[in-house]
Amino acid sequence: MIGENFLQLNVVMRHQFPVVVEDKPVMTSDKLFSSVGGVLSLWLGLNFMFFVEIVELIVSVVRDRFFKNHKTEAAAA
Repeated sequence: MIGENFLQLNVVMRHQFPVVVEDKPVMTSDKLFSSVGGVLSLWLGLNFMFFVEIVELIVSVVRDRFFKNHKTEAAAA
């Protein structure tokens, strides 16, 4: 799997000048877009989960404060 993510370049030295013998891309455009899409969906999913957790925290804090005030007023009356 790791070998599929690198570019292999064979270089042969002749007369002190590097000559490229073989140059082949390992990742095609469809693999590139697939990888970018996978990372993007993971990033969006984590951001959405973070947003939901923040909203849940705010709702819990507001609910606890609101109901706490009503319970103390009802007990005092």
